[in-house]
Amino acid sequence: MSEQKYYVKQEGLIYHRDYDGLSDVFEVYLDEDGDFGDIEDRKAFTKQELSELRDGAFYQSIGNLYSEEWKNPLIEFVPVPVESEEE
Repeated sequence: MSEQKYYVKQEGLIYHRDYDGLSDVFEVYLDEDGDFGDIEDRKAFTKQELSELRDGAFYQSIGNLYSEEWKNPLIEFVPVPVESEEE
């Protein structure tokens, strides 16, 4: 069984674009470079990968005894659905 992966969405940040009077609303997600951008560029990460990205700015596993976790309060983890394997 593989480790759960997550998309990282910037919490509460929704951009509005205005093109000739028409509004476009979109959420921003973490891409493979560790930058936030359009949903089309999002990348799925394991918690381990996130802890290594930007020196743990998004996620950290703290302590060995209790395995506590810290998640940046400005982001939201969006679980990536595990694809069922049909035989």
